[in-house]
Amino acid sequence: MAADKLRATVVMFASVAVILLPVVLWQAPANGGWWRVYLSPGMGVMLLALMGASTLVAYTLMNVWQPHLQPTHAGLIYCAEPVFASVYALFAPALLARLGAFAYANESVTWNLFVGGVLITLANVLVQYDR
Repeated sequence: MAADKLRATVVMFASVAVILLPVVLWQAPANGGWWRVYLSPGMGVMLLALMGASTLVAYTLMNVWQPHLQPTHAGLIYCAEPVFASVYALFAPALLARLGAFAYANESVTWNLFVGGVLITLANVLVQYDR
């Protein structure tokens, strides 16, 4: 059963790649410079980190294990994504920018970010309580 879900994940990612390839080629600069960017070592590390960890692993785990979770538990996991994204935004952009040899600053902790994270977390905890 898990093998079927893994195959479905591969088909899902392959379909997205095939569908988006014409868009990439259509929007690419005429001189082919977009392809040379992918050959740089820094870009390879960034692609592995972003595509591998946050996309391939996450969607594979979701496709395999979601059928075994209660809907409220799955909802809790999915609703926590903005909190994790905000935490990563506090340190990941500058780290990845160094790999790509360009400047990009991290997000900073603001009152809105903190309150939003607390509200999302509180809402997720409240959803778990049975009435």
